Amino acid sequence: MQPIIRQYEDRDRAGLMKCLEDLQDHEAALDPIKHVVRKDGFGEPYTAWILETVANEDGIIYVVEDNDAVVGFIACGIKHNEKQELLARSNNKPYGHTYELYVADAYRSQGVGAQLMEKVESYFREKGCELASVYAIASNTRAWDFYKKNGYFDRYINLIKKI
Repeated sequence: MQPIIRQYEDRDRAGLMKCLEDLQDHEAALDPIKHVVRKDGFGEPYTAWILETVANEDGIIYVVEDNDAVVGFIACGIKHNEKQELLARSNNKPYGHTYELYVADAYRSQGVGAQLMEKVESYFREKGCELASVYAIASNTRAWDFYKKNGYFDRYINLIKKI
């Protein structure tokens, strides 16, 4: 069966939580300074946070479903520039921000991630956004390459040092 992409429904909560836990494990494995970890009990509060954040920011979640299982998702919100940005250097238009994107290993490199990005970018345009943003841990070069391939470019670089 071909996976389908559809809007998140309440029945997807357990699958979304599993994907969030898998994503956290993936990022933890890639973190060279071992700052990212998945603590016991991570899944439930983080799932609640992502659902609340998306709801509060007029966002949306799309899931990838195959054989009645959630095998990927994207969660985004509509953001507004902070006051200091408006004062100094930005226009007043909202922008879309992707909080999390995950596709299970078996579904990667098949265009599923690109389809998810297209869905949220269409949603962002419907909401009047002219920009879309996403963060990736620098050591996740595969994700970085994916975003660049999909038209994203480096704007800010966040540097970190372990002390």
